Amino acid sequence: MKKIKDNLGTVIVTSLVIILHMLIGLCLWNRLPEEVPVHFDFTGAVDGWSSRPFAVFGVPGMILAVHIFCMITVAIDPKEQGISDKIFKIVLWIAPLTSVCISVLIYGNALELPVDVVMITQLFIGVLYCILGNFMPKARRNYTYGMRVRWALDSEKNWSHTNRIAGWCMIVGGFLFIISGLTGALAEVGQSVFLITLFVALIVMTIIPCFYSYFYYLKHREDEDYYA
Repeated sequence: MKKIKDNLGTVIVTSLVIILHMLIGLCLWNRLPEEVPVHFDFTGAVDGWSSRPFAVFGVPGMILAVHIFCMITVAIDPKEQGISDKIFKIVLWIAPLTSVCISVLIYGNALELPVDVVMITQLFIGVLYCILGNFMPKARRNYTYGMRVRWALDSEKNWSHTNRIAGWCMIVGGFLFIISGLTGALAEVGQSVFLITLFVALIVMTIIPCFYSYFYYLKHREDEDYYA
């Protein structure tokens, strides 16, 4: 738990950001409807509602639980030394920023404000992927953050090359979401665009690095320093 102790200030601040979702909900309590929209389809239309207490307390409560789980998972990683404090702080901010995004979508729709669900979601995902992709090549071998395929975990050289490629692929995938969000492509042609974007991004971000890692293993496994 050393990483948590060393970054206690960030842990507290990020947790408070998630709790802020609840405080905002309390301030808006009398303005919120009894049934609050909490889920949206690929076109941004509401397709799921919940009670007001669940929207205000349950949703951020679940995000806070995920936040704590991710925090502890990184902290107890046997190879946690491979994750720098800077990367750990990036991981700590994922859940809080997700909470902010979700609170804007939920409360905005509940108050009937002009909130573009599709654009906000795609921009958020795109920016998040770009940030994570930028830091991915800087992480050393670990079991929590990075392209954790077997061939990469077995070799620091494979890990370094694989995660450099994976980082660039994630940035490309992030830009796909950003471009789709800014151009309003989804609003124009509907669900199919989002699914195609998601499918292409998935291929770019996962399959390409996996194949690269395997072929790097086949090519360099006989090298003397491969497992160094």
